[in-house]
Amino acid sequence: MEGENELEQHRHQETLKELRKNDRRLKELAFQAEEDRKNQLRLQDLSEKLQNKIKVYKRQVEEAGWYHIIKNSSQ
Repeated sequence: MEGENELEQHRHQETLKELRKNDRRLKELAFQAEEDRKNQLRLQDLSEKLQNKIKVYKRQVEEAGWYHIIKNSSQ
């Protein structure tokens, strides 16, 4: 009986150890997912800003009358 009790206590300790390990891993993954989400938002914002700059530059080139020269030289 005493041996069974010790065995059960050992299993319980191992289960708790595994639970803490899994909980720690879950927290790490949740943190990484949040960091990835923040990075994605930053990159999306930068991409939109660059697209807007390209539009402004393109419009300035067209207004300056250089559009046909640039278009022809890139082909």
